[in-house]
Amino acid sequence: MRALILTSVLVVSALASLAEPLDDVGLECKRQLGLSDDGCNCIVEMAAEELSEKQILFLLAKVRRDQQAERDLGMVGGEAMQVVTFINTAPQLCLG
Repeated sequence: MRALILTSVLVVSALASLAEPLDDVGLECKRQLGLSDDGCNCIVEMAAEELSEKQILFLLAKVRRDQQAERDLGMVGGEAMQVVTFINTAPQLCLG
């Protein structure tokens, strides 16, 4: 029981630390893609489920075309490719 409570607390803490970057993902979705609230909420939920905190920050840097932030995050290889794939597929998945 204690392990379940501790796990729940850790999950809530992790989601709280992601709140601002995920809000920013939603704002960029509306600004750049012009999707509905439901579509952008779908993208935010997918990002929270599929990407790490660092990957979410990289996602924001990519869509904002902030090359310095991209370099500072130092994301390469599979982690970076997962973000690029997310950028290319999430909007289509969330349109339906």
